[in-house]
Amino acid sequence: MARSVKVNKKKVTPPNAFQRQANELDKAYNTIKGYFQKWIPLLGLENWSIKDRYHMTFKDGGSGNDTLADAGGYWEYMSGHVNFYLPAMIDASTDWESVVIHELCHFVVMEMRNPDNPISPHEERVVSMLENAFMRIGAEPKKK
Repeated sequence: MARSVKVNKKKVTPPNAFQRQANELDKAYNTIKGYFQKWIPLLGLENWSIKDRYHMTFKDGGSGNDTLADAGGYWEYMSGHVNFYLPAMIDASTDWESVVIHELCHFVVMEMRNPDNPISPHEERVVSMLENAFMRIGAEPKKK
């Protein structure tokens, strides 16, 4: 036999903590989306079809670290996607613009991948160096 409970159908306002979290997620989404749209043409990727995906969950990156973002795609078709894990992005002290640049740089060098080892430490190193260079010449100045 199912147990029934009377439900009050009044509108419930979420507590401040939930509203703060919703505001943080909204701010993260809008900021990251803006950087994504800014850097696609600056990196010469405007002819690619790259989708940005936003997740409200954490992704275990191994070694006790959460993944902030990851990228995947098919260089031969000039298509791909970038996953952004918003809770991890909010918790991290990393600059969001640098994360966007880093993930988009994977598409710049993707054609050099070895089919047997999709993302090598070498690719990560090259992408990190490109990220640092682009941050120096094209990132928005930090607000104080």
